[in-house]
Amino acid sequence: NSFQPAADKLELLKKISSNKRQFFSLDFNLLEDGSANQTFIFNRQTAREELLSKVCKFINIDPESNRATRILQTVEELVMNVQITAPIVKNSVDLSASTLKVEYADHFLAISAFDDYGSLDCKKFLKKVESALVLGLDKSINFGKGGAGIGSSLIFRNCDSLFLGVHANRKTRVSVIMPLNVTEKKFDGLQRSINIIELK
Repeated sequence: NSFQPAADKLELLKKISSNKRQFFSLDFNLLEDGSANQTFIFNRQTAREELLSKVCKFINIDPESNRATRILQTVEELVMNVQITAPIVKNSVDLSASTLKVEYADHFLAISAFDDYGSLDCKKFLKKVESALVLGLDKSINFGKGGAGIGSSLIFRNCDSLFLGVHANRKTRVSVIMPLNVTEKKFDGLQRSINIIELK
């Protein structure tokens, strides 16, 4: 029960599989041509509240509304993974810029976090998602170094499609496509998908 039309999903997956390297480009869009999109530059010292406010302004949504909850939760977790988790895994104190990209269409929102660490452990990410599904979020918090706490599970729970992209030691892109204006009941019954794009 995905909210994305099957034809659109298949077309996107074909596009990615035809040239995996293009997925790591800022110019590669997840939503249809003509969708509005904007990039936001940040580093480890950027206040997340500042980014959240900018995203809300771009998609014209009240940050205090129920509609904004899943969006803001997802953005915050994606950014935290870049600001905190990736540098720890890479053992880096680098303050170079990373990028948050937001694409906005009538019924969908795509959010992508890019970094130059290339340290995402897809297997560990999936293990956390599985743990949350089996144990519940409150019991799946601690997975040690390289973990995003319950963040991985929240990101997955809030999306229709999740894309984990890692070019080892060079680039990471974690992206979600999420529906807009959907009731909690329908969201809970959503059949989500996870797609992994890895380059060595």
